[in-house]
Amino acid sequence: TQAGVILGTAAYMSPEQARGQAVDKRADIWAFGVVLYEMLTGRQAFTGETISDTLAAVLRAEVDWEAVPAGTPASIRKLLRRCLTRDRKQRLQAIGEARIALEEQLADPAGSSVVMAAPALPVQPAWQRALPWALAGVLALALLLAGISLYRLASREERVVRAFIPAPPGTVFDLDGVSPGPVTLSPDGSKLAFTARDEEGKVLLWVREIDSVAARPLSGTEDAQYPFWSADSRSVGFIANGKLKKIDAAGGPPLSLADAPNGKGGTWNRDGVILFAPGPSAPIHRVPEAGGESTPLTEINTERGENSHRHPWFLPDGRHFLFVARISAGLAGEEGSAVLVGSLDGAEPRLLMRSESNALYASGHLLFVRENTLMARPFDPGALEFTGDAFPLAEDVQYITGGAMAGVFSASQNGVLAYLTGEAGGYSQLRWLGRNGRELGTVGGEAAQFDVRLSPDQRRVAVARLESASGVPDIWIYEIDRGIATRFTFDPTADVYPVWSPDGRRIAFASRRGGGAGPDIYLKPYARSGEAELLLADDQATLVPTSFSRDGRYLSYLSIAGDTVDLWVLPLEGDRKPIAFVQTPFLEGDGQFSPDGKWLAYASHESGRWEIYVTPFPGPGRKWQISTAGGSWARWRGDGREIYYHAPDGALMAVAVRARGDSLEINPPERLVENIGAPNSQLPAYDAAADGRRFLVNLPAAAERNDPLTLVVNWPADLKE
Repeated sequence: TQAGVILGTAAYMSPEQARGQAVDKRADIWAFGVVLYEMLTGRQAFTGETISDTLAAVLRAEVDWEAVPAGTPASIRKLLRRCLTRDRKQRLQAIGEARIALEEQLADPAGSSVVMAAPALPVQPAWQRALPWALAGVLALALLLAGISLYRLASREERVVRAFIPAPPGTVFDLDGVSPGPVTLSPDGSKLAFTARDEEGKVLLWVREIDSVAARPLSGTEDAQYPFWSADSRSVGFIANGKLKKIDAAGGPPLSLADAPNGKGGTWNRDGVILFAPGPSAPIHRVPEAGGESTPLTEINTERGENSHRHPWFLPDGRHFLFVARISAGLAGEEGSAVLVGSLDGAEPRLLMRSESNALYASGHLLFVRENTLMARPFDPGALEFTGDAFPLAEDVQYITGGAMAGVFSASQNGVLAYLTGEAGGYSQLRWLGRNGRELGTVGGEAAQFDVRLSPDQRRVAVARLESASGVPDIWIYEIDRGIATRFTFDPTADVYPVWSPDGRRIAFASRRGGGAGPDIYLKPYARSGEAELLLADDQATLVPTSFSRDGRYLSYLSIAGDTVDLWVLPLEGDRKPIAFVQTPFLEGDGQFSPDGKWLAYASHESGRWEIYVTPFPGPGRKWQISTAGGSWARWRGDGREIYYHAPDGALMAVAVRARGDSLEINPPERLVENIGAPNSQLPAYDAAADGRRFLVNLPAAAERNDPLTLVVNWPADLKE
C-alpha cells in the first residue's frame, strides 16, 4: 500500500485502502469490524456486482445497523461502531481494546444493558456464538501485526502481491472496441501506461509509476491508441490521428515517426527499431526510433488466407518478434487468427499456434487469452519452441473482438503482470441530436454497433452490430417508427459497412464470405428474402462500399491493398468496369456523392492529416478543400447546400457550399455539436438527416463498467506451488 496501489480484498478494505492512501493498523481494525459484523448478522457489510461497486460501497454506503440482532449487547454494538468508523481518528486505535471489550462481555454476559427474554428453546444467541470466535480473531490479528516486520524481511522473490488500480478520477479505461490499450507495463515493471477517457469523451495517454499514488496525463496524446514502451522504459510509443508517435514518459511534446492511418499495435527493441502495424489490412512495418519512412517487414500470405498482420511483440533477443496474422481461410480452413514468429532479417515467419488473441513473451512463457482466460504456455525464445502445455493464469480477462482482436493484459520482463477483468466496453446508443447538440430521442437499444446509415426515406437505420457469442459483426436494421430491430445478414463471417441504394430497396455491404484477401462487395434486397449477390471482388485488395449516386448508376468504394487506400467508382450499368477515381500516393477515404450526383466529397491524408475535399464527378476538374483543421466522414445535406464532417477534436462541423457552374463557393466551417466521439479512420460515428436539422450519432452507452486494473507482482512464484 505504500506504493500507492489498492491492495487487499475489496469487501474488507478500509476506506483509506480503497482510496489508495497510506494505511496503518487501523485498516486491520476496520477489517476486523467487517468480519465481526458478518459473524453477527450473517451478511456482508459491503458488497456490489463488481469490484468497483464494492469499493464504492466501502467509501460511501452506510452500514445497515438494523441487521445487527436486537439482542446484541450494547457494549458489542459500541465496539462494532468504533471499528467501522470511516474517520480513522475516531476509529478504535488498538486491537487490544477490542480484546478487553470481548473478554469482559464473555465473563459477564448478564451485565449487559440489554435484557433478553428467555427463549422457548435453549438456543444460544448469535452474539454469544460469535464472540469467542471474534476473540480468537483478535488474538490472531495481534499476532499478525506483530509478525509484519518479520514478514517484510522474508525473501521477496517468493512473495506474490496482488493489487487493484482504478482509473484516474473522472475517467474510465478507454475500451471502445477499437483501442485495446488501457494498460501496458514498462519492460522493467516500474511503470504503467494506459489510455483513459474523461466524462467529455476526451482520450489521453496516462503514465503511473508503480510506487506513486496517482497517474499523470501526457499532454498532446489526444485519441491515443495501442501504447507500447521503449526497451529502456523511458518512452512510450502510440498511434493517434493517423500517425505513429512517441513521447517521453516524464512528459514533453510527442513526436510523429511515421504514417499509421489505422494502426494496430507496436513494439520497440533495445537497438532503436520500432515495428508496428500501420493499418488493419497491412503487413508489419519497420521504422527507426528517430522516425522516417517505414518499410514493410512481413508479407501477407494470401495463399494461407492471411489478410492482416498486427500486434507485434519483440522477443528478448530483439531480432525475433511475435505477431498475429488474421485468417479468412487456410491453415485450419476457417476464419480466425494465428500467432507467428518473424525476424528482422525478413525470413519466412513461423507458425506457433492458432489463437484469437495477441500474444507476448514474459518470464519464460507465452501469454495469450483464450475464451476470456489468460493463459501461459512455457516457451523457449532461443529455440522458438513451446516446452510445455498451456495453463490458466487468470479468469474473466477482457477480450476485445472486432477490429481489435486483443486481450487486455500486459507483462514486464521481471514478473509484473497487469490485466483488466470483465466484459469489454464498446456498447453504444444511437441518439438523435439537434444542431445545438440537444438530444431529441434514441433509436434502438444499447449494443456493440457501428457504421450508422440512414435509409433514403429516413425511416430505417442500418448498422453493423457485433454478436456477443461469436464476436463477428452482422448488419441489423432498426425500424424507427415501429421501434424494432431485425437482423439482415447471417453469414458466419463479418458483414460490415452497409450502404442503402437510392430507392431504399437494396443494401450494399462488405463481407468476407468469399474467402479472398479481404472483404468483397455484396448487394442484398432489403424487403424480400434472397441471397446476397456478389457485386465486386478483388483477390489483391479489401473493398469497402461508401455511397450510391442518386440515380443509382454508380457505387463509390475504397480499395485497400496493404498500406494503399484509393477511391474507386463502380458503374452499375454496361460492362461494370471499375474506375480509379482518386488514386494517389496518399490515403483516401469515404467517398460521398452529392445529391445531384455532380460532386464527390472524400477524405484524404495528403496533407499529413485527414481533410475533406470535394471534386466534380465524373471529372476531370480541380478539388476544393472543405475542412480547415482536419476532418473525416463527410455527409451531404439533402439539398446539397451543406457538407458535414467529423473534426479531429470530436466536434461535428458544417460547411455551407454553393455550386456555381463548375466551381464551388465555400463558407467557413461552423461547429454544431461537441464530442460526437473520437474520430477514427474506420468507423463513422454519425449520419445526417436530409433536412440537416438533426443527426443520428452513435454515442457510448450511458452506463459503463469501470473495473480497476488487476496488478500482480512476482506472478511466476505462483507456478512453483
